[in-house]
Amino acid sequence: MARKSIKQKSIEHYDRVIEYAKKSKEKNAMDMLSNMLDDTRESIGSKHCAYCKKNDFDNLLHLACLKCKLHVEKYERFNCCNGLYVKMTDSKTTKTFIKRAEAVKQYIIDNG
Repeated sequence: MARKSIKQKSIEHYDRVIEYAKKSKEKNAMDMLSNMLDDTRESIGSKHCAYCKKNDFDNLLHLACLKCKLHVEKYERFNCCNGLYVKMTDSKTTKTFIKRAEAVKQYIIDNG
């Protein structure tokens, strides 16, 4: 059996996140994400992203971001997926979160 690529692991991570969000009854995105972490031990963020985990050395995430294939050229911490990640994390509603998470996933498909 072939090992999964980092891109495939990341896409599968977002598939699970999006699926959980779609099934959630929570309207508030932060409440939904908190429940997701409690229920599945998985959520958005560096701890659960295959790209972040690959590049995170000694938890110096701001330096790991600079090495990540998905980080854009201009230097800003956590400027992942052309700024789409930050928009996703700033979502107020679960509905908005789902749309933005799908955009992040598509960015990974196209650029990962």
